[in-house]
Amino acid sequence: MLLSKALEAYATGQFTSIPKAAAHFGVSKHKLYGRKIGRPGLSARPVTNATLNKLQERALITWIELLNSVNTAPLAKEVEWAANRLLIHAGSDVRR
Repeated sequence: MLLSKALEAYATGQFTSIPKAAAHFGVSKHKLYGRKIGRPGLSARPVTNATLNKLQERALITWIELLNSVNTAPLAKEVEWAANRLLIHAGSDVRR
């Protein structure tokens, strides 16, 4: 809501710069600039419902347990990457 108000104020000439409009409305100048050039917000991303099946989930858990057993616990990003790889290899074009 504030981003759209700041963008409108900038577009109508109420503010001469993105940083001034952002400061006035208390929003990020980087987000405001992104909206100005047409970059959509994260909420505009399509929602995916791709989930791992039981076999894929078991494979992921086994991989995590293996890494834990050698004291190399995976990071959340690595688990996400591995889950996405499982989905891709299964033929899913939708990623979580």
